[in-house]
Amino acid sequence: MQSSSLGCRLPFELLREITGHNGDDVAALGALSLVSHTMRSMAIEELFSVAHFACAEDFARWLDMLSRTPRLVNVVKKVRLSNPGLAWLRRRRGMETGTNLAQSVVPPLIPPMPNVRVVEWQDGYMQALNPEMAVAHMAVFPNMQRLQFEHTLFSNMAALTRVLAACGSLKALAFLDTTTQSEPESDSSDSNIAHGPHLTELEELGASSTFNGGEDFLVNLVERFPPTHLRSLSFQNFRQSYQSPCSVAAMEKLLRLAAPSLVNLVIEPNFRELHRKHFWDPFDFPG
Repeated sequence: MQSSSLGCRLPFELLREITGHNGDDVAALGALSLVSHTMRSMAIEELFSVAHFACAEDFARWLDMLSRTPRLVNVVKKVRLSNPGLAWLRRRRGMETGTNLAQSVVPPLIPPMPNVRVVEWQDGYMQALNPEMAVAHMAVFPNMQRLQFEHTLFSNMAALTRVLAACGSLKALAFLDTTTQSEPESDSSDSNIAHGPHLTELEELGASSTFNGGEDFLVNLVERFPPTHLRSLSFQNFRQSYQSPCSVAAMEKLLRLAAPSLVNLVIEPNFRELHRKHFWDPFDFPG
């Protein structure tokens, strides 16, 4: 009772500082939630500010939690969507496998999350991302502002633009180790791309190493749907030495397209070293 009374007497701003300081410590947040009703409410906001859905079973668990604590739907600020890898399975004892999101019910049987601003989509190169499934899942986040694709393969340019068109007006977009199966020019006609993405308000664009050097889709995307308010362009997050960094030609095209409004350019410090492993370096030749 003494700790509960103490928690209630502390200023609201200090309670917020305490929970925020322990935002990455699940055990500490769990202990804080026992101090008082106020601390429990703040601890919940930290514990569930980020949600990770790695399989269809996670949606069922989320619905179960919402049935007991409905306010959780408004607490989540960031969502990560992925497939159930080994790390995910280790955290869920007793489960040997999980149903991939590609095989989950469409649309997903969870209510919209109005306060989610950041979505990270992590996939693999085993098969192309299903655009119908991705569009249905993106609809759960009506106020999303920042979107990141990582290790994601799109069957063609039309599939990519279809998914982006379902994301509303984005402020930030990043492609990490992402590409399309077919050449952008082969499927980018108006008949194949009926509804383009809303990139006019895009302020940040990021790209990292690409699978088989397939960064042409990014150049094609910016050419067809120019982000007129782009302020930051980043070439970074090169994670594996066997993955190809963006080519100098692609970087030059993107810089020219973004030049009118660009104020910030970020290039990974080890870009030149990685580039030499995959391409000839023009700086190695005199003149």
